[in-house]
Amino acid sequence: MKVSKSRTVGKAAAVFAAAVVCALLCRAVFPKPATLHNLDFIEYWTAFHIAGRGGNPYDPAAMLAMQRELGRAGTQPLMMWNPPFIFVLLYPVLQLPYAASAAVFFWVNVLLLIAAAVIFRSLYFPAGSPLSLPLLVTFLFY
Repeated sequence: MKVSKSRTVGKAAAVFAAAVVCALLCRAVFPKPATLHNLDFIEYWTAFHIAGRGGNPYDPAAMLAMQRELGRAGTQPLMMWNPPFIFVLLYPVLQLPYAASAAVFFWVNVLLLIAAAVIFRSLYFPAGSPLSLPLLVTFLFY
């Protein structure tokens, strides 16, 4: 079965339009991803930078001090409990300054959610189904 080029382009345009709409909605809800200090990204960033300076990425005092420098309020640090090899996986993002790193991490996650919706649609919906319902289900789950 051959798929016409215009149909493929139309599907790509629909996915792109859905991504833009989702990005705009996320931007409206979360205008500055770097200011979302209550999310768990700050723990990975601070642990990475503490380890990079030769410190212990599991030291609560060091984590709390650095998280407070970034503007996080609270008396307890958000601790990273993952093994240190997580730094290898997140290295391209974690080496950036915090604000840029948090924004990249946030938008990569949004794109991964869109990709999950596309895969979800291909597995559980009939061929040719619109992407709107899987996107809605995916973002409501998030």
